[in-house]
Amino acid sequence: MQNNPVLYRENGKEFKFDAHKIVNNDGNPMEFIKITMSGELENFKNYMLQHPTIINIKEPDYGNVALHIACSKGYISMVSLLLRSGADSNIQGIIFMVIMILLLIIILMMITMIVMMIVEIMMMIVEIMMMKVEMMML
Repeated sequence: MQNNPVLYRENGKEFKFDAHKIVNNDGNPMEFIKITMSGELENFKNYMLQHPTIINIKEPDYGNVALHIACSKGYISMVSLLLRSGADSNIQGIIFMVIMILLLIIILMMITMIVMMIVEIMMMIVEIMMMKVEMMML
C-alpha cells in the first residue's frame, strides 16, 4: 500500500496531500471510491456536491480515480457526470502501467526470438558454405 502524496487540481492549481487522511472538507478519497464502486448514483451525486475537489483524487492502492472505476463497472451516468464535472480523462492508474510493462516485455521477447532466428539462419549459411568448401577440396 502506497502512502505517497496524491496530486489533484482545482481551478488550475495543483495540490498534494496524503490520500489516507481527510483534508479540510475535501472528503475522504476511499469513501468516494467505495461510493463509486457501489454504483449508487444518488449517494455519488451528493458526495460530489459536498466535496467537489475530490473528483480527480487517486485511491492509494492502485492509483485509480473515480472515472476509472465508473468506466470499468459500466456506470455510464457516473462517467457522464464525472466528465461534465471536469474529471481528468488522462490520469493513469496502475493497471494501465502494468499493461504497458507487459506489452514492453512481449515486444522484447519477440525481438529476442527474431535475433535468435537470425543467428540460427546465419549459422546454417556458414555450415552450408563450409560443406561447399569441403566438397570443392575433394
